[in-house]
Amino acid sequence: DGDGKADHREKLLTGFGTEDSHHALHYFVWSPEGDLIFRESIFHHSQVETPYGPVRARESSFFRYTPATGRLLAFGSYMSTNPWGITFDDWGFHVGSHPVFASAVHALNAPYPQLHVPAGAYFPAYSGTCGQEFLTSSHWPQDLRKKHFMRVRYKPTNEVELHEWVEHDTHFEEKKVGIVFQSTNLFIPVDIQQGPDGAMYVADWYNPVKGHMQYSLRDTRRDKKSGRIWRITAKDQPLEEAPKIAGASNPELLDLLKSENYRTRYRAKVEMRGRDAKDVTNAITNMKTGPNGTNMTSNRFTAELMWLNEAVRLTSQQFGKPGLLSVLSTLQSLNQLQADNDPKVRSVAARQLRTFGLSILGQTNPTQVVDPIIKGASAEEKPFAISLLDKSCNDPSGLVRLEAAIAASYIGTPEALEAALDLLKHPMDPYLTYALRTSLDSHTLQPLWKGNADFMAKHPELAKFLEDSEPKKPAQMAKKKQAEKPNPFDAQPGLQTVTIKTIPERLLYDLREFKVKAGAPVKLVFENPDVTPHNLLILQPGAADEVGIAGTRMDKLRAAMERGFFPDRWK
Repeated sequence: DGDGKADHREKLLTGFGTEDSHHALHYFVWSPEGDLIFRESIFHHSQVETPYGPVRARESSFFRYTPATGRLLAFGSYMSTNPWGITFDDWGFHVGSHPVFASAVHALNAPYPQLHVPAGAYFPAYSGTCGQEFLTSSHWPQDLRKKHFMRVRYKPTNEVELHEWVEHDTHFEEKKVGIVFQSTNLFIPVDIQQGPDGAMYVADWYNPVKGHMQYSLRDTRRDKKSGRIWRITAKDQPLEEAPKIAGASNPELLDLLKSENYRTRYRAKVEMRGRDAKDVTNAITNMKTGPNGTNMTSNRFTAELMWLNEAVRLTSQQFGKPGLLSVLSTLQSLNQLQADNDPKVRSVAARQLRTFGLSILGQTNPTQVVDPIIKGASAEEKPFAISLLDKSCNDPSGLVRLEAAIAASYIGTPEALEAALDLLKHPMDPYLTYALRTSLDSHTLQPLWKGNADFMAKHPELAKFLEDSEPKKPAQMAKKKQAEKPNPFDAQPGLQTVTIKTIPERLLYDLREFKVKAGAPVKLVFENPDVTPHNLLILQPGAADEVGIAGTRMDKLRAAMERGFFPDRWK
């Protein structure tokens, strides 16, 4: 009613894990296609009831929710901690921290309760950051636009960083350029976004106490009232004029999709997805397919229109209206994009094939419910879509083949499985290996080959790939030390060995106390099968509080993690 507060509240989904507030559902972002992307992380177990059946996930998973159909998909499930921050670049590639090139982990989840192999064993993945945002407005110097983003890091350095987004054949990688801003432990950046004026805005929790339960709930330093918003601007550069979104006509909003400012396009699409589907579709139909004196290429604008059209198409079908723009017309748009010389454009086409997996190709598992608001594939649409997938799986660009391998998990048919295996005819690297491996392990494709002796005999290359694609190195927190040379200490007579282990996900040890003989040699073995780092200190009686407080205060030090949070002076 215009008072700036929600007029209606509806509980859409329930059943997400609540085991750990630190890793609960976080970072809700609209994808370029108009789906809501969010994530939960380690310790959580979710069982969400949906109109299409239950969706289960554990120990970290992404979720994709499509408002027009009410469908929830779970993808990218592997054990990870603190994976905060979801961002998309101009071409829809997913940027994160765990992992950095998160587009590689978009295959649908493995059959519950299985998990995918850990991404950190294949390419860079880390925690400690809370988001990133590309510099895309005209406010920023030309040499920084598009290829650079700012990342906010809350631990251990409390800083805003500048990174370059570097393109390779199969992936993008970040290259740290420098530090934009750094402050004391009070500065805790938890979010970053480019504003309507083109400047960068950073949300600062502004609290000296952060973490799980390292600090007492009654710690007097807990600040429950303060918080700050920082605005970062380029020196001597004019700010942009905020575009009109609310109240703008559909043609005006479509024209904003030509803007180089990602957030302008983002907000324009959000507005149009909430409008009458027929009116928006008519505006799309009347819109020229190429830019008009703008900084956007025609194919990028075509991609924006395609993303918007697909969301509008689903919305129109939800309300029982005939398809305003057919699936076939969208497939024809993909065919146009596949002919482009730029692999990023062809990657958009390959990625968009996921949308049609449940839409036109049906589902191979008879126990799953087919979307009731979407009609099956026509005689022309199904082979057309598979031919596009085949073409993408054999594209000369590794980026396109990566997106195609992942799309196969969403299609989930025998034809899609055959197409995905074509990747093995081309050079492979860790990114392509992970994309193909997780796609094959997805709950849609895995039943088609696992335990199928005839299929495995027909494809001997699959067995070799599965063996070769096993993680070659353990996850960072589970690295085993190399075998040490025999220690004379172990040869002492009467040696008593005590092994203490952590209890995974409990922040507890399996041994509460032990007794030894005075003066006898004792060997303590500390094992940590948990992903969360632990340490073990032997202290003098009565020194626990003193040493514990000294350890928690070490979070101000950059080297605290390397030193295992052992204070300099302890008893």
